[in-house]
Order: sequence, then C-alpha cells, then structure tokens
Amino acid sequence: MQKPIPRPHGASSGTLNPAALPSVTDNLRQEFVGSFKSTRNVVDIITFAEDPAYLGERLYPRQKEIFREFYDPTKSWEELLLICGRDSTKTFMASIIACYTAYLWEEIPDPYWLYQGRVSRDKEVSIPCIAKKQEQAGILFDEIKAKISRSPYFKGKTVRINSLDIELTKKLRIEAVTSNSASEVGKTALAVLFDELGKYGTEKGTRDGEEVYDTMKPSVGRFASNRLEFLKRCAGDANLEMIVRFLGRVISITTPMAEQGILWRLFSQWETDKRNQIPTTLLLYKRPTWEMNPNYSFDSSFIKEEMRTNPSFWREWGAEFEKALDAMFKPELIDSCIAKMKAAIDPGMIDYTSAIDTSKTKDAFAFCIGHMLAGRVIIDEIRYWISEDGHRHNWAQIEHDVRLLCMQYRVEQIAHDGFESEGVRLHFHNFLLDETVFTLQYKMDIYDCLEKRLYNHEIEYPGHPRLLAELKALQRKWNGDKFTVHHPAIGPVTNDDGPDVVANVAYRLYNHYVTTREGINDEIRTTDSIEWPDDRRYLDADSMGHLAQRFPSMISSGQDHMEGGE
Repeated sequence: MQKPIPRPHGASSGTLNPAALPSVTDNLRQEFVGSFKSTRNVVDIITFAEDPAYLGERLYPRQKEIFREFYDPTKSWEELLLICGRDSTKTFMASIIACYTAYLWEEIPDPYWLYQGRVSRDKEVSIPCIAKKQEQAGILFDEIKAKISRSPYFKGKTVRINSLDIELTKKLRIEAVTSNSASEVGKTALAVLFDELGKYGTEKGTRDGEEVYDTMKPSVGRFASNRLEFLKRCAGDANLEMIVRFLGRVISITTPMAEQGILWRLFSQWETDKRNQIPTTLLLYKRPTWEMNPNYSFDSSFIKEEMRTNPSFWREWGAEFEKALDAMFKPELIDSCIAKMKAAIDPGMIDYTSAIDTSKTKDAFAFCIGHMLAGRVIIDEIRYWISEDGHRHNWAQIEHDVRLLCMQYRVEQIAHDGFESEGVRLHFHNFLLDETVFTLQYKMDIYDCLEKRLYNHEIEYPGHPRLLAELKALQRKWNGDKFTVHHPAIGPVTNDDGPDVVANVAYRLYNHYVTTREGINDEIRTTDSIEWPDDRRYLDADSMGHLAQRFPSMISSGQDHMEGGE
C-alpha cells in the first residue's frame, strides 16, 4: 500500500485550499506542492499507446494525427467527437483514451490532495463508458479491459476486474453503463465516453439522447471548470500541469444516423461555429472508413461491392448523415425489380407463402403470394380489394377470391398483422393463420429485409400500378438507430397495404431460406439478367390461358372484384 504523502506543517487533511488563502505566498505554494509533486516524466498518449511498457499497440497515421491534436497542451480542447464509418477504429481509439486517462490519474502521487475542495477523498472517481444498450457499452469496455489486463503498467494498480467494471488503485473505477441508468448522475468522472452517440433516440423505454448527454457531461465539471486554479496548484511542475490539462474531457464516438437528435445538434453547432470563425472547445473529425483505416481502400472490390449492394453504404461506411424523413426507395430501384415474365404455378414443386393486410374502409385489402427460387424472392400474385365511397369491404367476396388463389397455389397458411383479427379468423378459419402484430421492431425488420432484397436484385414482383405507386411513395423516418415506415398523409398515394404484404412475405421466405439452405450452392439470379430454366416453369402473359385448361375449377367468377397483378 502506498504511504500517505506528507502534508505541509499545519495542514488539516482534505480541507486546505491554498488558493483561497490570501496570505499564501509563492514560496509557500511551492512548499505546498513540493510534497506531492510528480517524480516521473508523464509520457504523451502516442508513447503510452505504442510503448510495450504501457499498451504496446500499433497506431495508424490518422490515429496519431487525432491523438496529437486532442492532447496538444497548447490547445484548449475539452471534447472529442469522432463521426466515422464502420470499422474505422473508433472503439480502439476510445479505449486508448480511457486507459490514458486512468494512467494520468495514477501518476498523481496524491490526486485527492491536488483536487481537494472539488473531489472528496472518501468517494470514487470514474470513467463511465455509456451506450444505449448494455451490450454496446460492453464492446468498448471489453477493449479497455483487454488493454489494462495485459499492460505491464497496470499490473500493480489493478484491484479487481469484473465483467462490467474495473477497479484500480486511488479509488478509480472504469465501468460500462447504459444511457438509461440514473445511477451515474452526480458521480465524479475523469472522462465520459459516449459510445454510438448517434443511436440515442426518443423511443419509449429509453432516455432521450439530448437528456443523457446534457446530464452526463457535467460529471467531468469538477476537473474542467476549475482547470486554471488546479494549474496554479501545480506550481510549475510540467508533469502535473500536463495531467491537469488532460483530465475532465468528454469523448464521443459514433457512426452517423439521421439529421436529428443530439449528434446532429453537436455537428450542426460545430459547423456553424466553424463557418462563423467562433472559437470552440470541441474537436470533431468526420471521416469515412477508408480515410481512417488503411486496411480499406475506396477502390477495393469490397468497398465497391458494399456500395453496390448496401442501401446504407454512405451512412455506414461514408459517415454521411441520413435525412430524418426521406423516401424509402428510389423510383428507379422499384422499376428495376419488376418481373419480366410471370411464373407458372407449380405447387407440386414449389412451396408458396402468403400474407394478407385487412382493412375496414379507408385502406385497401391486399393479398400476396410468393416463393423462393435460387436465392431470390418471387412475388407471384398481388391482389387488392378497394372499398367504394367509404363503405365496408365485402368480406364474403374477398374470402371467395382469396380461397380460389390459395387453392390454385395450394397455400395452407396465411400470415396477417392482427388487424381485424376477428374477421380474419371468422372467414379464414380453415387456414393455418399466422398472426404477427406489426410492432415497431417487426415492421423495421421486414422493411429492412425488403430494402436489402431490392438493392441486391434478389426480388421480383408483378408490375401492378398500385403496388409500384405505393412502394415509391413510402417514407422512412429515423429515430436514433430505429426507423418507422409511413405512407404520405396527403397526395395521390396514401396507403401502404401492398408494400406491407410484399415485405411480410419476402421476410418470411428469405429468413426460412437462409436458415434451411445449409450447404446448398445455388446461383442467385438477378432481375437484370434473367435466364429462365425452361418454359414449363415460366409462362408469359400470352400463355396464361393454359391455366384455364389445367385448373378449370379455379377460375373465379368474381375476378372483376380483384385488381390483378398481371
């Protein structure tokens, strides 16, 4: 155990504040500080990161540039914000900053003596790693834990290491916490680390991102707000001055989301200050992955493939913000996935899946049937039933039409969203009804799947005018890392019934395909280059008459009541 640091004659423990005593002379201040002045040179963060005596890591040029700037003792930075693409080493850099902050604290012989009057000797100080969810906070914390566990420097300074916190000597705790935890408010923090700040939203059950940030940032205030006074207490000791300048900082790392929330507020204010040449204490770097990590090149085949197939490429890899409310799909993308031919019905060889979207009056009834072929979702049928003049739908007619389609494709199971569930159960009780309520998460999952299938050209559907119009009119609204899908409230298209059933069928088909196709090496065909196996499986519109001969009892007398998908 470290021996107590001797105090100047007449000093009472934890109460003396030399700056508050008008009779204290410069000589006495030197005497006061001399009893706990640093005896070793404090290394800079780059040396700390790369020297095997500390962390022994290898830094990339961009990492060194950022560290060198943020820890320049001649600059007045108080906060670092890294808005970067995926795999740009943000977490790695934040973990080094956390370890370096702990190192600085440990290098003060008696930190509670230096910071007396602001930090109580009987309380802990902390370095919280804050994220929206515990799993996310654990990712950064695990990197910190791994570095401290293998560092020679921290060998004799580690009291204990648990799954979610590390206790070091001098009452320092590093911990992983969620943004929803109120227990961190009021604690004294040497640094606050926000992980994935852009994902903080306003959804039910979580604290608002602005509230979390504005509540936790003052935790470093005990070190940041009185920095000038603490520098005076150092009495010219360059090592102590370096420590005092670097404690009490806020570090945020994130991939950008939408133009909203706390991240957008910080970025917008920073841009405004920069444009108006207003001094700021926020150091901000907004960089794509290929500018941060030399293992990625913008010209690499991997990045080009991601750019081609990933609808969120410029946000996830290019570090660009999304619009808070924007069109879900590009019109040309919707048009590119229209089926060139209609698939022949072959229930003996193909397993079909269906979904229904019910309505009372305003919206349309929609029904969809689809199947998988060579890794692609094929939407065989899309049907609408439209109410007239606000009257209720004719359930008996809809039941008749749906039953004919299901008999034709030998579909035994119908998925639905639970809306008008009593009516669905009454009219389709002979079917295996799969009711999945369209929660925020489920609807986000099915539309995320549909988006990926569209961008990868792994889906095709009939060129039904109503379906195409509804798909093109869909809007996505971001909230943190979540999004909701809406149809316009006004305008020529105010429904999303068709997209809902198409997305539901695509999600069920593709998920089942992915989980059951182990070891199958099938070639994925794209809509742009269709090569149909043979005419027995696919018929064009002129050949559809053969269906009447093959399925004479399936032809509906109520065909006029359906809007078809041919």
